[in-house]
Amino acid sequence: MSKNAEGQSPTRPVWGTVHYVEHGYSLPRTTIYQGIKDGLIESRVVGVTPDKRGRRVIRLESVDEFIRRSPSQSSSKMRRAMAKLAKASVVSKRIAKLSRRRGKRGAR
Repeated sequence: MSKNAEGQSPTRPVWGTVHYVEHGYSLPRTTIYQGIKDGLIESRVVGVTPDKRGRRVIRLESVDEFIRRSPSQSSSKMRRAMAKLAKASVVSKRIAKLSRRRGKRGAR
């Protein structure tokens, strides 16, 4: 860990916002919320009042543990499923593009 101007190691925050975790750990927002829902990532909502929704904060140590418990490689079953989803996404984009082209021709 790097040292600050006084030669001391900077203290790491204990809690962070979803934005902090999303950008600091490069985790997608959906993965963060799914981890919270599954009880794998610890979070709290602070500052809730009748006229305010509050802000969700996440315990960073639980994010570290979540990452440590994650597999280092995906299984072949997962890779096949992701390839199938990617192919379906490409096909649906092509269909949408063709539909837009046909719609422009009919508007003339």
